[in-house]
Amino acid sequence: MGYIFIFMSLFFKLWNYINFKRLASAGINIASSSLEPAVWLKRKFNDYHTLNKPVNNTTAYVERVMSDFPRYREGITLLSGLSLTCFGAFYILSMIKPNTLEQICFFAIYFMWDRLFDTAPLRNKFISCAADYLDNTLKNRFCASPQTRRADAAYADKSSLEAAAGIEATDKPHNKKMIDALKNTSFQDNASELFEDVINEFL
Repeated sequence: MGYIFIFMSLFFKLWNYINFKRLASAGINIASSSLEPAVWLKRKFNDYHTLNKPVNNTTAYVERVMSDFPRYREGITLLSGLSLTCFGAFYILSMIKPNTLEQICFFAIYFMWDRLFDTAPLRNKFISCAADYLDNTLKNRFCASPQTRRADAAYADKSSLEAAAGIEATDKPHNKKMIDALKNTSFQDNASELFEDVINEFL
């Protein structure tokens, strides 16, 4: 009976690793992936930017969305918990008729199985790939329109200032020449009037 529990423990550990392997593959091809976490990441990211609530820390956003999926949670998941439970059941049954050599062998097998099928690197790989995808594609697409709006606003402010100064929006080079000519003329008239006032005082 104990051998069945140790077999089930290793089976659940392998099943958990396969799930995270699929998750890492979805992170590499997240644009076309139909895996549930990838779909939710893209959908929520679009919703946040549509509602003018941009995501500043993309990695933290991905980790927060991932916490909504217990199957891919950091630490103990459902399958890894079942694996530990089955291994604990094996250990309890093995204590009925203790066999030290057998216990040491199965502990070593379980430890090597756990290190060989470690899911933490796969989860981190998905998070980094998803964050890069959101930053380099969707975020740039959403940030293009605000920059354009700011440029249009700056142009509108410049046009309003020019209109307030008496410069029309059309034929700006021609108006600039006229303004410069008027400035020079007014300066010469003021200079001649000042010169005539000085001569009249001496006379």
